[in-house]
Amino acid sequence: MKVMISVDIEGIAGIAHWDEALKPRDEYPAFRDLMTDEAIAACQGARAAGATEIFLRDAHQTARNLDISRLPEGVRVIRGWSGHPFKMLQELDESFDAVAMVGWHGAARDGGNPLSHTMTGRFADITLNDEPLSEYGLHARLAASVGVPVVFLSGDAAICAEARGINPAINTVETKVGRGASVVTLVPRDACARIEAGVASALATPRTDHAMPVAQAHRLDLRFPHHELAYQKSFYPGARLVAPDTIRVEADTIFEIARALCFM
Repeated sequence: MKVMISVDIEGIAGIAHWDEALKPRDEYPAFRDLMTDEAIAACQGARAAGATEIFLRDAHQTARNLDISRLPEGVRVIRGWSGHPFKMLQELDESFDAVAMVGWHGAARDGGNPLSHTMTGRFADITLNDEPLSEYGLHARLAASVGVPVVFLSGDAAICAEARGINPAINTVETKVGRGASVVTLVPRDACARIEAGVASALATPRTDHAMPVAQAHRLDLRFPHHELAYQKSFYPGARLVAPDTIRVEADTIFEIARALCFM
């Protein structure tokens, strides 16, 4: 069994402020270690379920966060950004059996996490077919486009609820609940135990139950915090201004939407 595990930081247990999430701030190293702990727990769960190939995607900020010296033997790590539209799932293709997401978070404007955002964080709002678009929503659809189900997700309660609403078969671990600029969180030890067990359980159950809704057309609306950014980005081929601060991109496939986001 070949599995990809994609790890972000804003949805890990405990993290509550950008000072804990971004290089080179003083509090970042401790939370980088906690991110690595949750990644290791997911790898252990995948191995327990019989995974023979594990690709671990570092998917936060620089994509150079995980302490790779601590990772289990045999795991392949994807670090840095290549520019490929699959971004947080770079290298995913039809040869994989499943995806697990660890440390993921809610979309821009979502109040379920003090660190909620979508992609670069430069968008004030981002919707797909008039629904808020999270990083999970985008990448789960990209995975589905190559026939690979997302079977597990850990992160804040809001993104877990979104994932279950889209795919009721997904196994989730809620690491925390956001309350304004605060969080009510599991301690890291408990989060890691639940992630290990959750990944193992998700990979041990039939993957044919997982399904993503398939849209025949995709309409991406991007609202920027400053109207001049929208004007600049409106020159992307096929994009158009629909408000002074908002552009729209329409496409037949989710890959084309993801490609457009590479240039926004």
